[in-house]
Amino acid sequence: MRKKLLHVCSTLLVLFFLCWLLLTGFLYQYARHDNESKSIYADISEGFRRFQSEVLASKKLQPEASRKLTNDGEPLLVRIATDPTMKRLNTKMDFRRKTLSAHCQKLGLEDTPPNPKMKVLYSEPYKLAYCTVPKAGSTNMKKLFWMLYGKVTSVDEIERLVNSSDFHRQTSELYQKSSVLLESVDDNYARLLIVRHPFERLLSSYRNKLTPDSKGLIQYANLSQTIREMFGTPQRKKEIGEHASFEEFVDFVTDPDKRNMGHGHDHWLRYDELCSPCSIPYNVIVHLETIDDDMRYLLRLIGAPPEYQFLPGYSKSGVSFTTKKSTIDAIKQLPRQKVIKLYETYKNDFLLFSYSVQDYL
Repeated sequence: MRKKLLHVCSTLLVLFFLCWLLLTGFLYQYARHDNESKSIYADISEGFRRFQSEVLASKKLQPEASRKLTNDGEPLLVRIATDPTMKRLNTKMDFRRKTLSAHCQKLGLEDTPPNPKMKVLYSEPYKLAYCTVPKAGSTNMKKLFWMLYGKVTSVDEIERLVNSSDFHRQTSELYQKSSVLLESVDDNYARLLIVRHPFERLLSSYRNKLTPDSKGLIQYANLSQTIREMFGTPQRKKEIGEHASFEEFVDFVTDPDKRNMGHGHDHWLRYDELCSPCSIPYNVIVHLETIDDDMRYLLRLIGAPPEYQFLPGYSKSGVSFTTKKSTIDAIKQLPRQKVIKLYETYKNDFLLFSYSVQDYL
């Protein structure tokens, strides 16, 4: 009996020893493989960071080279899903896209045919299509297109190459193409729309186009005088040479029979009239109020150099004298019924892009 017990104990010890050897070997191989994986991953990451730094350090970075750095044919949504910062920013974009889609349905605009006169700029190297909206950051975006195409390496170069009065025409000739293309570009394109609070945009348009500039000149002088003669008081109509007041301008844009007359009416057309957001699937909706974060999202999405983020004019601080406060001050000087009529005229813009009228009432 004692021999049998010793035999069983010996067998158990041998089995235990064998199991210990197997377990030790397994743990050794696992640790070795894990360390090798970490080492390989670290080498790859370090190599990529070094390559990225070298490329971005070049001041004359070409569009194609920049795209290969981060884009390389990778679908937009894949880039969003694999980048934590992009995921955070895309949450905001996703809310804007869903809000737009929901209100398009509520307003019955989802089947509205696209506006054939949309002004769309294209950057083929970066797969970017942008529907221009006057007085919503469009001038700075046009400067960005010059840089994306590698025609210039700084904004200062644009100012040396073309005078300000000819800048918009030359930009259209270089980069504007048929709006029909916007409907057919593939899903790898960033389809961009930039918006702004409707009342701020309206006041900015009025000040820029219908009132004297620092030199005393009015861009749309004839239209400004016509508006005054149409909507001014009897006394105002006699004031020859005076420009339209803001209240007269509000009467003008809320008159469905008059608001499209004259040159430059696209400065006060609604977003749905300009860029057909219920017909075109815009996947990047930028708000001028959050331009810094939104531009960071766009530039990383298309694989553009990060230094383009800091083009003059993108930050709201000190750039425009048409602020929320100045707009509230101007709107609150209007009779309440005119403010309500103005809101009703631009109601689509408020609903489609989640803007509030509350502070202006």
